[in-house]
Amino acid sequence: MDAGAALRIRGMHGLVCCLIVAAAVTSCGSAADTTTDSSSPAADSRGGAQSPAARALRLPLMQLAPVLATDASGGTVVQVRVRFVASAPTDTAIDPRRLHPSCGATLSDTLVAHRGDAVAGTLLWVEGDVPVLPEPAATERRPTVRLERCHLQPRMQLASPGSTVQLLMADDRSDSLIVVPAAAGARIDTISFVTDGQLVPLARETRPGVIGIHSTMTPWARAYVVIAPTGTTAISDADGRASFAFARGGREATIRAWHPVLGLASATIRPATLQNGSVVTLNFRR
Repeated sequence: MDAGAALRIRGMHGLVCCLIVAAAVTSCGSAADTTTDSSSPAADSRGGAQSPAARALRLPLMQLAPVLATDASGGTVVQVRVRFVASAPTDTAIDPRRLHPSCGATLSDTLVAHRGDAVAGTLLWVEGDVPVLPEPAATERRPTVRLERCHLQPRMQLASPGSTVQLLMADDRSDSLIVVPAAAGARIDTISFVTDGQLVPLARETRPGVIGIHSTMTPWARAYVVIAPTGTTAISDADGRASFAFARGGREATIRAWHPVLGLASATIRPATLQNGSVVTLNFRR
């Protein structure tokens, strides 16, 4: 079955061909330095080149800030807001008539989940020499990605190093998932499913990075599992907001944002000059 032939797309294509990235900081009365970044990831942060599959998924490369082994008391909490400064892209409409009945009568793939100009589902992480404070609650240790109604859910989730990612087939059909591991140079796996209810655990991931997962039969179905120490990463909520807690020490920190459709944005700040509750705004433009 040629799943690609079953697509009928109404919307925007080539959205990531050229991005102008802007970063603005509102510091509640305190001055702060900012930088902008429009670069795209081409080489792994550990020095190795990305695989073609990783480049095809446009997976980001992360050099994470150190984590201070203490509670969050005494830190500076910086709020992050993610915005899309343009008209939002139109969702992709998919004609499922030539696909499996488990896909349902209609399908719509949300390219950018947003509420007004606030962008949800954006991966955020901290780089630099300023330590971050760990979050009180640990991230998922056995994150599960479900292939359900021809979609992979959740689209993006966080997990701690040492976690075991699980893939679950919830549709009554066959499919294969391509798994691009977080570690540079690691083998890319193809996981085959033949029936619903099939659960496949992947190898434990100990090194930070982004695992990319996509379906071969339904190419719009993609998901990402972010392996990182707690406190170094976040995912923007429905209002496009997240937060990081910075410890004392160090000079600069860079907050980076990545969205599978919108690309990259970043802002460099000096947490020592910011008041608690300062807001950093990251703007995606096209």
